[in-house]
Amino acid sequence: RFTSFHRYIYICLYLFIMLTLFLGDGKQPIIDTLWASIILILYIALRAFKPTPIRMPKGIVILWMVLLAETLASTVLSISIAYSVFGLLRTIEAFLVFYLLFALVPRKEYPKIVKTCFAAILTAMFFSLVLLIFPRWGLFLPPINLVGIVYVHNHLAVLILFALPLALYQMETRRDGK
Repeated sequence: RFTSFHRYIYICLYLFIMLTLFLGDGKQPIIDTLWASIILILYIALRAFKPTPIRMPKGIVILWMVLLAETLASTVLSISIAYSVFGLLRTIEAFLVFYLLFALVPRKEYPKIVKTCFAAILTAMFFSLVLLIFPRWGLFLPPINLVGIVYVHNHLAVLILFALPLALYQMETRRDGK
């Protein structure tokens, strides 16, 4: 059941994700620290409200563990261990966000999540277009962010590629009548 408490945590997570589009590309220690703190706070709030752990399907857990093990191995074997530790931290953060959404959102609400992701991607595309048309506005943002092109390339393509599996899921869901 998607209670108002679940909606509150979900909205907080969504707003935080939208805000971080403008704060950097996640490779700055302050952004990683901020991400980890917010995710931890939301996770603690979820556990306080719903103390029983949510069990994920075994296949999903195995895939995440393989990804985390591979990331850990590449961190240990990396020529830039410090940079790789941040990559490992981002992978752990991604898992926690996945777990939060898995724990928060009942299966029948998945189409709303997909629509929310599309809205976030379209919002990022809109802001990227605005910053392309008015490049001086990008000077108010950190040099490296996910929507502007002030310092280096932006990472909007990653978000657009993320839309592909979402679109396939949406088409499959509609075709099956779920």
